Amino acid sequence: MKKFLLPVIVMAAAFAASSVQAQSKPFEGFGAYASTGYNQYTAEVSGSSVSGITFDSANPAGGAFNIGLDYTWAFGDDKRLGLAAESNLVSSSESTAAYNYNGSAEGSYTIKVKNYYQVSVNPGFLIQKDALAYAKLGYYSATLSITGGNDYTQDGFLFGGGIKKMVANNWYVFGEFNARSGISANKTVSNSSGATADIKVGGYSALFGIGTNF
Repeated sequence: MKKFLLPVIVMAAAFAASSVQAQSKPFEGFGAYASTGYNQYTAEVSGSSVSGITFDSANPAGGAFNIGLDYTWAFGDDKRLGLAAESNLVSSSESTAAYNYNGSAEGSYTIKVKNYYQVSVNPGFLIQKDALAYAKLGYYSATLSITGGNDYTQDGFLFGGGIKKMVANNWYVFGEFNARSGISANKTVSNSSGATADIKVGGYSALFGIGTNF
């Protein structure tokens, strides 16, 4: 979790350096937000260390309850650049998938995703005076719980975007869609097969939420 503290410190310092006053431009400044929605993960498993053993993909899914902090800079009247750090407080379901020996089902393994964090850079522009379209480019880290109580860290990249709509003084609602692409990591997948394999967790999330800028 330490690697996620630096963006938060940077954003807090930026906030402290600015005066506490009403926004001079929409969506500018330090902010906080929360969102809910749906998360779908896909765990692709390949390259088994045991000859003849292959693994089907697992698809853990679940709800989302994200909380985040961000800081947004204004460039001119319509351009914005944000830096955000957020966490999903909800773990996925536990997904069960088969492993096979020479094409025949031999057993199963389970995967669950938890402790999800991400940081992102969010460039955007005003499409109306009170509406912001933005993209998200970032990095995520999560914990994978695999059959047998083995917990591993999975890292990867995220790409997405959304729209924010101001609804009151400094308050906005938003909707966004994000896709994830994991970085392959060689892990023990099933204690009963004794096989290690390359696991790469991707997926997507569809979210809506509320936020404020100070």
